[in-house]
Amino acid sequence: MGEFRMPSLGSDMIEGTLRKWKVKKGDVVNRGDIIAEVETQKGIIDIEVFESGLIGELLIQEDEKVPVGTLLTHLLPLPSAATPIPIPIEPILVQKENGIVRASPLARKMATENHLVLENIIGTGPEGAVTKADVQVALKKTKEPESQISPTPSTTSDIRDAIAKAMQKSQQEIPAYTLRTVLDLKPCLEDLALRNKEKDPKERLLLVAPFMKATGLALKDFPNLNGWWIDSFQPSTEIILGMVISLRSGGILVPTIKNPGALSLEEIMVQVSERIIHARSGHLKSSEVFNPSITMTNLGEAGVESITGIIYPPQVALIATGGLAERPWAEHGMLTVRPTIEFTLSADHRATDGTYGSQFLHRIKEILANPKQL
Repeated sequence: MGEFRMPSLGSDMIEGTLRKWKVKKGDVVNRGDIIAEVETQKGIIDIEVFESGLIGELLIQEDEKVPVGTLLTHLLPLPSAATPIPIPIEPILVQKENGIVRASPLARKMATENHLVLENIIGTGPEGAVTKADVQVALKKTKEPESQISPTPSTTSDIRDAIAKAMQKSQQEIPAYTLRTVLDLKPCLEDLALRNKEKDPKERLLLVAPFMKATGLALKDFPNLNGWWIDSFQPSTEIILGMVISLRSGGILVPTIKNPGALSLEEIMVQVSERIIHARSGHLKSSEVFNPSITMTNLGEAGVESITGIIYPPQVALIATGGLAERPWAEHGMLTVRPTIEFTLSADHRATDGTYGSQFLHRIKEILANPKQL
């Protein structure tokens, strides 16, 4: 029997509000199915399951705010045709005193210890029985201010507030250094033109795909830029690249792409397109918002040539790219004009130094100058 808990959708997430159940007790679900909507300061996230099974008792009510790791429901094994598997519930005790109060022994004990009146607790068990989870809900509501359990949905101001707090924390706590380099994109653009020649316009590759793949490949050689600073540097076991997406209503979201260095450019482009659509429609999936180990941002479309990025804590690095620009370019003693772009690395000096960061940028430059590596 598996446990389905409130997931962590970012290192800064400590709690979430379960806004809507998409399933009920006894439903059969398969890997990838959406079973709930959870609200965080980043917006509404569609929560997926990662294995098949039967949905058990729904232990958390809609519009309830709970900490990360709180048990939401059990995922039970699928029964065989010959041996159905019953859904376990807490044993129920019927007590006849001032009317009938149905409750499990554990729920009754918890209510007594915490001076809660069973008659005042809404039961979600069989026939309205009060369960352990119901007592936990009641207990939490007695300890939290009303504003914390309000079902008011997230707004753009909530997202901006979350960003503001993170950026303030970054400026106050992270001793950052910034490095810039200008890349000649002629080889990369020529390679993209060849790859796109036979593609449908909707499937054509954009520069973001080689940028992400080059970053993923380079990070394999420079792992100290890929992870988090939590009392000390904590390296990530995989590359989880966050991509900053601006919302039309204001604010940003940062969905992720896992291990871009191991994906083809076409696979990266598909995932990028999906993330943008889901983010701007307000329906990102939980599998699309894994805790980033490094983030990439781009403001080239806004006409910006250079960006000094602010690291999102507890990450230790952020990569920023500006817009494509033609610049004078000297090569082999000859002066010409080349399509170029500026790459910027902002990094935490506690985890790396300028020499390490400059070598990382040089590696990205090498990869993009030799697009066969992509």
